[in-house]
Amino acid sequence: MTAAAPDPVRKPMKTERPVGVFDSGVGGLSVLREVRAAVPAENLIYVADSGHVPYGDKPVTFIQERCLAITRFFVGRDAKAVVVACNTATAAAAARLRQDFPGLPIIAMEPGIKPALAASKSGVIGVLATAGTLASAVHGLDGPCRLRGGGGHPALPGPGGTD
Repeated sequence: MTAAAPDPVRKPMKTERPVGVFDSGVGGLSVLREVRAAVPAENLIYVADSGHVPYGDKPVTFIQERCLAITRFFVGRDAKAVVVACNTATAAAAARLRQDFPGLPIIAMEPGIKPALAASKSGVIGVLATAGTLASAVHGLDGPCRLRGGGGHPALPGPGGTD
């Protein structure tokens, strides 16, 4: 009898060191819930930077400084990885976090615009995001909220929103 191969998505991890998860507010709690479901034995620390929400209307340098400060907080608690559970923070700061913390895995939100378009039967999708996220090249947008490479689907920022 052969043992089944372990599921790489839901495999147990070493739990002594925590994984830090953060968002500009409480929206990242849905990401936290999914992380908890994927690795239930993991020790998690969540930071909601609600004193500075929303990130979407803030300058990139401000968002980077907030993300650096939160990541330093996690490092001070011996975190083994950091999950950036915020689209705007991903767009503005994930690359900087990876640069400044090269030995620390930084898991950030993946842009979902291209896969959503590919899955759409009509070729039309809705994008709910802050202006900061929509302006980012990370999310596949070009110019004033148009999908890079054609498509011409408008994406309009929601004022004061979080993502």
